[in-house]
Amino acid sequence: YAHAVRDRGAAPEDLISSLDDWAESVVPDDVFITLWCARLDQHGGIRWIDAGHGMAYVVTSRGEVSRMEGPHRPPVGIEAITAQPSSISLSPGDTLVLVTDGVVEQPDESGARYGEQRMLTCLARSTDPDVLIEDVAAWSKAKTFADDMTVVSVTFQG
Repeated sequence: YAHAVRDRGAAPEDLISSLDDWAESVVPDDVFITLWCARLDQHGGIRWIDAGHGMAYVVTSRGEVSRMEGPHRPPVGIEAITAQPSSISLSPGDTLVLVTDGVVEQPDESGARYGEQRMLTCLARSTDPDVLIEDVAAWSKAKTFADDMTVVSVTFQG
C-alpha cells in the first residue's frame, strides 16, 4: 500500500496521511507502527516526518554527529493527526543515520544501557551499520539482543 502512494511521488506528509487512513481500517486497536518517513532530493535536501522514536542523526564528513531535531507525531495507528514535516540540507559526504531504540536500550549484564552517548561516539568513528551493531554486541556481551536493532545509513554523495 505504502509503495503505491510513494511511487506517485507523494510527500512524506501525504504518505503518513495515507498510512493513517489504511491503519484505521486494517490495523487492530492495540497495534501501532513507528516509522521515520523522508524524501531526499538530488541536492541533499531532506523533508521528513518522525512518527517513531526520534533517533535520526547526521554525521558530517568531519565526523561531527547531531540529532535531527523536529516535531514528533504519534505512531501510525494511534491518532491520525496532520503531520508537519521538518527539513534539513546535507552537504556532500554527510551521512544520515537512523536507528531504532533497541540500539541505545541494549543492556549489559548489570542492566546498564548502551546509551546514546556511546552510540554517538561510535557513529563519529564510523557510520557503517555493522560497526555500530558489533560495538553494541561487544559492549553488552549479549548472545541475543533485548529488542530489535535496525540501523540505516545513507551517505549523500552530492
